[in-house]
Amino acid sequence: MLTILGFVMIATFLVLIMMKKMSPIAALVLIPALFCVAVGQGARLGDYVIEGVGNLAPTAAMLMFAIVYFGVMID
Repeated sequence: MLTILGFVMIATFLVLIMMKKMSPIAALVLIPALFCVAVGQGARLGDYVIEGVGNLAPTAAMLMFAIVYFGVMID
């Protein structure tokens, strides 16, 4: 069940960004938080956020840099 939910979350993330309904940064923050609340783990959301920021900050920084860099290169 969690695997399917994970794939649905990634698909939602991609669709919202590709249709330009959300910016990538907002989608990185809001979509996982909404899915966490939907699953019923909203009470532990703060713990998940602290752990996730500590583990994924370098990857998020690289993604933000790539978005800005390739946006400039396309223009």
